[in-house]
Amino acid sequence: MAKYPQILLVDVQNVLHAVGELRYEMHHQSHEQAIRLLADYVAPFPEVWLFEDGGSTSLTRVSRACWRVGSGSDCADNQIIKWLQRNQQRRPAMVVSADRDLGMRARGLSARTIGPESFWRKFIGPSQRIQEVPSAKPDRTLSACEVDMWMKLFGEKNDVTDGEANES
Repeated sequence: MAKYPQILLVDVQNVLHAVGELRYEMHHQSHEQAIRLLADYVAPFPEVWLFEDGGSTSLTRVSRACWRVGSGSDCADNQIIKWLQRNQQRRPAMVVSADRDLGMRARGLSARTIGPESFWRKFIGPSQRIQEVPSAKPDRTLSACEVDMWMKLFGEKNDVTDGEANES
């Protein structure tokens, strides 16, 4: 097992979408449950900051050494860069993201960077390796969480009930 970096800055959306186990959790349970699972996995690290896109601008302590940062109207990438700028004396920091632009900006501020898959393989360990998400069968019924996710994404205003037709 590799030595843990002192400070870990995580681009949450990148990790949730890149790591099969977390992606599966997000799509079959909930986004919140996937983040809680991620927080559990990174609990052994000395200091962890989980940066999320959207939501309210907030800072929440998740555990002894883990904080969750909402970006508000800004993006998580910019929040990570702002953190690095404000905390230049706190090194070494490692940024976990698949975003190449963020990686270049973070390295310019003396942070180390690593992609989500490489991070998972190197630090989470063999017992928690990336799991492939089972492919969905086209004829399967959607779970309640999936229906909620799609309804939030596309909204209910476009629903067509039985007997109604879309006349264009």
